[in-house]
Amino acid sequence: MPQKTFQNIELEDVIRTFVPHPVVKIKLLKGGNVNQSYLAETAHGRYALQYLAPAIPSEAANAAVEVANMLNAAGLMAPRFLKDNTGGTMHTMPSGDRFRMYDFIPGKTYDVAPTPAVVQSAAHILQKTHAILAHQTPLLHPIPHFHDTPYIKHKLEERLERLPAEVNALGHDVHRELGEALLTPQEAGPNIPIHGDPKLSNFIFDDSDTAVGIIDLDTTMYHSKFIDIGDAMRSWCNPCMEDDPASALSAPYVEAFIAGYLGTDATLEERRVMLKATRLIALELSARFLIDVVDDNYFGFDAAKWPTRRAHNIARAQAQYNLAASAQHFA
Repeated sequence: MPQKTFQNIELEDVIRTFVPHPVVKIKLLKGGNVNQSYLAETAHGRYALQYLAPAIPSEAANAAVEVANMLNAAGLMAPRFLKDNTGGTMHTMPSGDRFRMYDFIPGKTYDVAPTPAVVQSAAHILQKTHAILAHQTPLLHPIPHFHDTPYIKHKLEERLERLPAEVNALGHDVHRELGEALLTPQEAGPNIPIHGDPKLSNFIFDDSDTAVGIIDLDTTMYHSKFIDIGDAMRSWCNPCMEDDPASALSAPYVEAFIAGYLGTDATLEERRVMLKATRLIALELSARFLIDVVDDNYFGFDAAKWPTRRAHNIARAQAQYNLAASAQHFA
């Protein structure tokens, strides 16, 4: 999503609806393809202020609060959302822009895993998240058609003839392979509440690089746990940025993920399904980038590196396709 600009005075007014303390500093935090977050420092503490993009339904944002409360209650660090002066966890400005705020979680995040140990630690937190939520029944309102592979495949099909010539062949390859990569019901297993967007930057690490918490729960949905696993392996086990044409799974990172999630008792079948899911999610993301090559209105882009969103989406689509191909070498 294109980044929205707010004046500090507007943000200060929003912050004061949650905490009645003088605002000392507001800083835009990096990352986030959809929502955008700010570090809000007040005289009495630090908070994360988050602007909710229009793509996030209010029902999904409210469900994220319920899920965060479940994780915190089970001892897993997640956002602790504050209530505004009306008693709700979401504040809506007269303009319709929506915000929420939670106690800032100290630590650091990574866009790319610096070591296999970081991957193993985050995989353990992901497994704990699944174990906690598998026994819960939150009322979820997922983003429409999120991780809906047949729908994404159909949207790409509608745009194949409008793709630029340089990615026309790529579009047809992604469309064909998406159909081949779907998990069978037996492979997918039961639907449970999953995170939905477990990129590495949604995990908080302490100074020793141990994962201690999980954030950005708006995408929580009922789906196979392997959708989260595949998305995480796609994101964490590629030592390159997601737009790098050299993107590929790294064997030490793959082994670290499996050890962190399953321990040392992983079966060959579990490994196979994990890697098949990784290929599926990489192809799905490649398709989404290609869809936005045509639509040119969804993903954020690095304007310092790329002249247009379309150019960045082309690079990301190719990189994710390359990563999907690498997953087949591990099966």
